[in-house]
Amino acid sequence: MFNPHDNISLHFSPFEYRCNISALHYLKMCLLSVIILPVRALATGLTFLLALGLANFITPGSSHAALKPQSDLKRRLLMPILIMLSRTVYFLGGIHWVTVKGERASRSMAPIIVLGPHSSFLDSLAVVVMGMPSCVATVGHANSFIGGIIRVLQPILVNREDRHSREKTVSAICLRANSKEDWPQLLIFPEGTCTNRTCLLSFRLGAFQPGLPVQPVLLRWPNTTDTSTWVWKGPSVWKLLWMTFSQFTTRFEIEFLPVYNPNPEERMDPRLYANNVRSKMAQALNIPTCDLLYDDFCRFQIANECGLPDPEGMVYLHALLRTAFSFERSEGPRQCENVSYRDWVHVRLEKLLSIARHKGYLSQLAFIDAIFPSVQPNERETFLLNKAVQHYTIDSSTGVDFRMFITRACLFLFASDLRTAIRYAVKAFPPKEPHFPNSSAEPLAMDGSNDLVRTWAIRHSDAKQLMLYIFSAQHQSTDILELINLSIECSDQDTRNSNINESAPVHPDRLYAALNSVPLPFPRSYFQFETLLSKTLGKRGRPLLHFDGTITHDLRASKCSFNTSELASYRRSTPAGTCNSDASTEPCVTNSSDKSRKLLPYAVPPSNPSHVDSNHNQTCAAAYRRTLPSPPFGNKLGNT
Repeated sequence: MFNPHDNISLHFSPFEYRCNISALHYLKMCLLSVIILPVRALATGLTFLLALGLANFITPGSSHAALKPQSDLKRRLLMPILIMLSRTVYFLGGIHWVTVKGERASRSMAPIIVLGPHSSFLDSLAVVVMGMPSCVATVGHANSFIGGIIRVLQPILVNREDRHSREKTVSAICLRANSKEDWPQLLIFPEGTCTNRTCLLSFRLGAFQPGLPVQPVLLRWPNTTDTSTWVWKGPSVWKLLWMTFSQFTTRFEIEFLPVYNPNPEERMDPRLYANNVRSKMAQALNIPTCDLLYDDFCRFQIANECGLPDPEGMVYLHALLRTAFSFERSEGPRQCENVSYRDWVHVRLEKLLSIARHKGYLSQLAFIDAIFPSVQPNERETFLLNKAVQHYTIDSSTGVDFRMFITRACLFLFASDLRTAIRYAVKAFPPKEPHFPNSSAEPLAMDGSNDLVRTWAIRHSDAKQLMLYIFSAQHQSTDILELINLSIECSDQDTRNSNINESAPVHPDRLYAALNSVPLPFPRSYFQFETLLSKTLGKRGRPLLHFDGTITHDLRASKCSFNTSELASYRRSTPAGTCNSDASTEPCVTNSSDKSRKLLPYAVPPSNPSHVDSNHNQTCAAAYRRTLPSPPFGNKLGNT
């Protein structure tokens, strides 16, 4: 029996489906493709065109959503015929049997019906079986070839070109659900996308914003050969139709669960309401829940292909950086005037490096406060923080290894410029002393800024630890680590002799030279990851930071506070440039009154207070005391 609160692993993607058809079933499908498929395809197509014409006759006109329920005589007379024709379309396509379990509630008892798991375009059969109630659809679908079928449902239409479409849709759902007029029930697939039915994704909140009772409905396709699953990485629509038409029969099952009446706390918190309904449905389906996105699974696959260490931890780190380094997501820059994104990134990163430099390990609360110092994390950020804590806590007695976290963060942020990434990463360690390398050594400096970069050098042992963070999180000797250590030791010598001077400070440019001196692809894997992610996800996979022009940063220690004098001084040493400041696709946090329900109750106080930076501990402890109410699913880390 699955625990619905256990999230699915990144190793098993719900967005993939591979057809495993036996030779016998494949032979049967080939025979039926010759005997039955042509007849089914012709009969299904003609019946569908007839149903579409009738739908256009019932509801002609524009794609604008109806403001009043349609109850004219023509609709009352012809809708039963349309429902019968629509069911005939599926019957002729081979879906002969639909099993209905449970009892459907009336609109007065449950104005909204939520269905899941959503796995196929064939799930639309549930709409027909329920008598074609209302739904939520896009304006594009309403204007398409099948627009008549969409408009006859009296849908709530979403215009994706409107930047305020989400707010308008939620408002329309609330008005429709609370209306006393004779609207049909509103049917919503809260997952918002299709999966392979191995888990339930996070529910979108539109169906739960009104705070009214909902009726959960389970969808199942209990067939020997799965011919219905339509996901991102799987068979196309035409292949699925061919497979379905080539079966003797296809079964579909609908189960109505009891109406879920929210309690007062759930009415005030739509996320809590949605999570609890999802848990009920997952328990009935005997499958786990999943708070991951399609983009997360793409990141994981690409991280594996590129050979990054701890690919799963890298996924959460990369996704967390996407929102943590969003200019619009932070309140800090708004406290100063004329702060560019470049300036803010520099100061933001310097603050994190300063924390790592003074305290290598942080408690969970101190880690949260470091990543989001001025805003309360939202639901998605809460999930990513919890996962990052799990993956970057090597020893529970010490806490989160923040130096490992920030080192890999630098490599992601400056994936296309390894030298700059190393120059930032060394600042996670205390400086040994100012060190000026011999002029015979290759300087590899940034655009005339050698006098600035040379002022930071670290101990030999810290340089080894930095390399260990880059390659592996396991604190053990490996062949790769021995090669890297040998390269560092050789680069510490002004001349290549047999004596290794481990007391000499290690310069970031020498670390860069060491990485280039061994035939290992791993340091460049971060750039390869960034390139492949951009190709796979397009705009959603763009680099975390994108500047126009050269990057010349002052790598000397700074107080890292948002003050005008520091930013002005930094601008004088950094060429101006524009950038893509839209560095996050995550939703914005709600107003301050909602912050107490967001994150801190999910994090537990550190077991060893001595490992917590005192300033961060005081800040986090005060915030923690303000949010003492228990989380909805207990104190288990990772539940959101």
